[in-house]
Amino acid sequence: MSFAGMLVHTVTIVSPGAMIDRYGDTLADWDNPTNTTTRAWIYQRTSDEDHAGGRDAHIETWRAFLPGDVDVSAGDRINWPLRSLVFEVDGPPRASFRPAGVPDLHHLEVDLRHVAG
Repeated sequence: MSFAGMLVHTVTIVSPGAMIDRYGDTLADWDNPTNTTTRAWIYQRTSDEDHAGGRDAHIETWRAFLPGDVDVSAGDRINWPLRSLVFEVDGPPRASFRPAGVPDLHHLEVDLRHVAG
């Protein structure tokens, strides 16, 4: 099976727009995001609960494999409609290169985080 054939999930990468605050600083503008739909393969890595301070949170870590030509950055969000989940991209994507021939980008591995509660 080809790598493209393994990308069985449809996701939307949501990247914030940019806005300038009154101090001249550039901030993320989630009211004007850029949406990019792509294919992915997503799987869950861990699941934990946080009850500190009376909190009742469920924290999950996931990983997504994305095509190498996709633009995704730490802090972006990934919407997975199949499971009605929205993840935060947790750290910078990791590039995976082809092992033989001229080294070129094969795919990206992206850590994701989902917190409920």
